[in-house]
Amino acid sequence: MVIVEIDYFLANLKEWMKPEDVARTFASVMDKPFVVKDPLGVALIVAPWNYPLSMVLLPLVAALGAGNTVIIKPSELAENTSNMFAKIVPKYFDQKQVAVCPGGVPETTEILKQRFDFIFYTGCPPVAKIIMAAASKHLTPVALELGGKCPVIVEKDADIDISAKRIVWGKWLNVGQTCLAPDYLIVTPAVKDKLVASIQKYIVEFYGNDTKLSKDYSRIINQRHFDRISTLLDRTKGTILYKGGERDRADLFIPPTILDCQPDDAFMEDEIFGPVLPILTVQSFDEALDLINRGEKPLAAYIFTRSDAKIKRLYTETSSGAITVNDTLMHLTIDTLPFGGVGNSGMGRYRGKFGFDTFTHHKAVLQRGFFGESLIASRYPPMTPQKLAMMQRLTGKRIGFSFFGALSLPVMIVSMIMGMLLQLASKHSPRTPTISRSKSENEKGGNKRKREAENSDLKRQAAIQLENDEEENSLDYWKMLAKAFNCDDACSSDEADMMDELLHLCSWFEQSYGIDAEQDEQSDEDDSYIRSLMREDAQKRLQERIKEREKRMQRPTKKAAKKSTKKLTSEESMTNILRMNSLLTLDSRGSSQTTTTTTTQSLSQGTSENFSREGSSQLLAGAFCGVFATELDNAHFSAYASVSVSQTSKIQDEKKSHSKDKDNGDFWGAVEF
Repeated sequence: MVIVEIDYFLANLKEWMKPEDVARTFASVMDKPFVVKDPLGVALIVAPWNYPLSMVLLPLVAALGAGNTVIIKPSELAENTSNMFAKIVPKYFDQKQVAVCPGGVPETTEILKQRFDFIFYTGCPPVAKIIMAAASKHLTPVALELGGKCPVIVEKDADIDISAKRIVWGKWLNVGQTCLAPDYLIVTPAVKDKLVASIQKYIVEFYGNDTKLSKDYSRIINQRHFDRISTLLDRTKGTILYKGGERDRADLFIPPTILDCQPDDAFMEDEIFGPVLPILTVQSFDEALDLINRGEKPLAAYIFTRSDAKIKRLYTETSSGAITVNDTLMHLTIDTLPFGGVGNSGMGRYRGKFGFDTFTHHKAVLQRGFFGESLIASRYPPMTPQKLAMMQRLTGKRIGFSFFGALSLPVMIVSMIMGMLLQLASKHSPRTPTISRSKSENEKGGNKRKREAENSDLKRQAAIQLENDEEENSLDYWKMLAKAFNCDDACSSDEADMMDELLHLCSWFEQSYGIDAEQDEQSDEDDSYIRSLMREDAQKRLQERIKEREKRMQRPTKKAAKKSTKKLTSEESMTNILRMNSLLTLDSRGSSQTTTTTTTQSLSQGTSENFSREGSSQLLAGAFCGVFATELDNAHFSAYASVSVSQTSKIQDEKKSHSKDKDNGDFWGAVEF
């Protein structure tokens, strides 16, 4: 396992050590934020006695890979391994890079008085508290890999025979002296007898009829731990279901033992760390989870089942360092998974990239240039309400800036410059600027004048359409505008024309008054000035549009002239202006002002199926202001748009009875820029 860890580090170390770019926000789009990987410094590794070789080498690989220097403190209980490290390490490492400090409790106490940049300890909670207290004097960070009572749940839908085989391997590996070893079983009465029989079978298969003679069955580390386990065996009130021999203190031999226990038994007080396996009987899966949650958080929890629902409940309703399903211990062998505990079972993690990160300080770096000073000038004193408002806009909302957004930044900058140039050019042009729309929108009326100018057939169709407009002068324009905002496939040419008028007016307003509207918002002045400008110029623009149409109709084709030579009168032109004026003249509640009541009523006389004046006014005016609020980020128009939202339900009900199609979509999505 250590060799695999070294190979994994060699294959990925260059990539892990590189500075790491982080996501930018809109406020930091011109900056360069990144993370630098720094070694922590001098690390102390305090190893345990149960796996004295691997529990030194695995964290040592991570510490050296991260660029640290290391002092190794082997366990004095594994004396031969400790002497081996003291002899071999100086042959291959400079003492300034890796040093070994063998010894017992006095030597460890003296070492802990020194100042380290990081301490990595594997062992038991009582010693971990001593190490953490010593580290706190220098505010030294620590990683504590401890143990705990690791539970095993066996459900009736599991393969009992395979489950027993894997439990026996995990439990009696190193005679239970493993921090990840199954500590106790939780079963139901339906599973218990069959599982115990299978466990007995595999104990005999692995270690023979006389376990004491097996070369694969280990011994307790020393007499102190032998006595500790023997005391628990003497105190237990559990029923012995299986015992593979008799205890031998001289040989430090304790046989594999299975007990039928209650939750308050002596073996349930603390981690057993020996070859005794208690079995607890529960009536339900809920009771099993409750039993686990009553104790300290274990280093691992195991479950044997085919139920995905129960697996999910185990890892969502309990807390542990890790979960292994239908096996034991094996998650430790996956170097792409973190290994570590939580709560009483430890803190910190290692293995693979997680070990590199544990021994690394992730340093934040922000690199800025000397440009863009005006963007953040609002942070400098003296402070004003305007500066505060600007800072709130810059920092009050997080706007992500992805990698693809960074790639499009040059295009955005060029587009902004071109847009400013076009704005300057448009101030000297009498034409109303158009907006870019999709192919389907163009087919419904978008850029219509351009197509009419290029196609003579379209001119003739326009003349015929004008005649039809005059013949249907009593059409309910409120209904037509509402349907035009939906702009669906059933939209007629009349409705498409009206949609074209609205979209051009939106484009003109953004071009002409976008900056003034923004300034008006910042100064918090009354919005009547903006609305009056918009209303007056809307009348002028629409008047110009009507005159242009009249000019086009002065020379109609012969075919169109035979049918009609009728043109718009000045009274009819003024009526069209008032129609648009009624959309833009709003009181504080978002409904039409009383000055447009007569006009609105006269427009609705031509049909018996009409929107209510209040409903249609709020619908169209709200949607119209919604366009301006979206494009200009103007709080005044946002307030008007929000009024119509409250009327959406009522208006949608009215719309369903008049719309030709059965589209139930949101009418706000009809206008796209």
